[in-house]
Amino acid sequence: MKKKQFQLQIFNPTNDFTGIISAGTTLGVASAQTGPFTIINGIVSVPDIDNKKQGVDVTTLEDDMMVEINGLMEKKELDLDVVYKGSNFDAIKALEDLEKWYKITIAGGLVVTFKAMATVGIGAIGVNEAVKIKFSLKVLTKPSISRLPSA
Repeated sequence: MKKKQFQLQIFNPTNDFTGIISAGTTLGVASAQTGPFTIINGIVSVPDIDNKKQGVDVTTLEDDMMVEINGLMEKKELDLDVVYKGSNFDAIKALEDLEKWYKITIAGGLVVTFKAMATVGIGAIGVNEAVKIKFSLKVLTKPSISRLPSA
């Protein structure tokens, strides 16, 4: 019998909810912005993703307080932790130094898409901890942060 994924947000007529947990979040990779995206297995954490702009100081001697305007968007490097599972290392290592499109899909319908170049390392190792791959993505485009339309 084929199991169907149960999505609570579909049954809420206002498409509003108290909150969601991060379970079910996926990271996909593709050669093209529109996909198809291949899921990278073993993701443990995803860092903050934003489109924060740098402040540009335009304070003059006449000002009694610093004055800033928005400047360029800050360049991001996203460090993701991935549980080492053997074959997933080979898949991630094959992405190193290549420009690819990445798509983070979060339960509840949030989607972040961006182009990045990957580097691969080993995460910190401690007593009684899972060995992790340090998967770093140098973001090359402004992340597109959107919400999927409700079903």
